[in-house]
Amino acid sequence: MATTPASSALLRNITRRVRDNDINGLTDALSPLDEPARRALADGEYAMYRAAARGEPITVSDDDGSDARNLTDRVRDALVNPLANSNDITANLGREGIAGLAVLGCCRLDRVRRIRFYDTHRGAEHILRVLRDRRPDWASTWLDHCLDARDFPLIDWRTARTLIAEGICAAPTSAGYVRLMVTSLGQWWPHSGTPYVPISDELRANADLIEHALWRLFEVETQAFVMDWRERAPNLPDNYENWQDALRLLARDGTMDRTRMLDAALDAPWKFENSNAQSSVCRFFTTLAPTEEELGARGERMLELLRHRNSAVVGFALDQ
Repeated sequence: MATTPASSALLRNITRRVRDNDINGLTDALSPLDEPARRALADGEYAMYRAAARGEPITVSDDDGSDARNLTDRVRDALVNPLANSNDITANLGREGIAGLAVLGCCRLDRVRRIRFYDTHRGAEHILRVLRDRRPDWASTWLDHCLDARDFPLIDWRTARTLIAEGICAAPTSAGYVRLMVTSLGQWWPHSGTPYVPISDELRANADLIEHALWRLFEVETQAFVMDWRERAPNLPDNYENWQDALRLLARDGTMDRTRMLDAALDAPWKFENSNAQSSVCRFFTTLAPTEEELGARGERMLELLRHRNSAVVGFALDQ
């Protein structure tokens, strides 16, 4: 899209905000823009982000040249006095994140998908504000992409849940959403001063998780069914729950359907790839203490498990 004097002036303003690590100024500048105005800025902002990601200085080319600084001068200064700007690396990392926000606020999904927000715990409110103001039609796809990132989620649990609650994004379908739920609920930090909230209480306060994401624990490999090392910690809260405790409690009080849970636990070994995950979910089935009637109703499923490649799963089926 062709640039206009107005869009060029706005791009210079946004570039200054990035250069100066002015994240509030950036979101203020983006907030009133409509979609055509954002598209007019997209190419310039993406080029700025790529420069920031490479660690290059962010320069602003004003009409009179008064605000621009020659790159050669910057390099010369660094060679003469390399310790003069000891915070340059930190500042560049900050600029990369702020430039990423500009991309989030103006660019197409294919470019936005290339942004990695490493510090969402610090920039969450700004990510939320940019998406609230823009409300792009690809927001749900982007959220799933962030949650399913290869190394670790590119968005934190609280930010994801806020985007869903405010209708900006639909409930994610990615496996990463389920994994992030397991690592985020029931957190206990003994020296933080934050009160511990049991997993079952957090789930009851979020009915949508019980209806959908919670059942996917039996489809997606997580840490929900393995041993919880925190149970060995001193000063453990009296009401501490691991994920298996929470599931049993929710099945006991009827919040989750016990029949469905028993069936899901027996189907899980066929859906999990990891042998430890397969045997762990079998042990969880045992802790549900199924009755003779419940076991009899699942005789065919037990026979099927005798064909499983995991000997621990076969041994579990033989013991029932």
